[in-house]
Amino acid sequence: GQVLNVRIVAEGVELGEQLDWLVENGCDEYQGYYFSRPVPYDDFARLYETNRERQDMLAKMRDGQGLRVLRS
Repeated sequence: GQVLNVRIVAEGVELGEQLDWLVENGCDEYQGYYFSRPVPYDDFARLYETNRERQDMLAKMRDGQGLRVLRS
């Protein structure tokens, strides 16, 4: 894929060994049971929103907006 300048997506990753091989061989993205079993829509939406909020909080911390250092 890299020679053709296209992104490679591996589907059906179920084992850590498979992921290791894909990473070592330059695969760009992965999906499969190794990461998550199928999730009902409502559960996925809740997980997505929670993760988005967490990412926003971490970005603020990186930007110095949410991290306070107390000195004596």
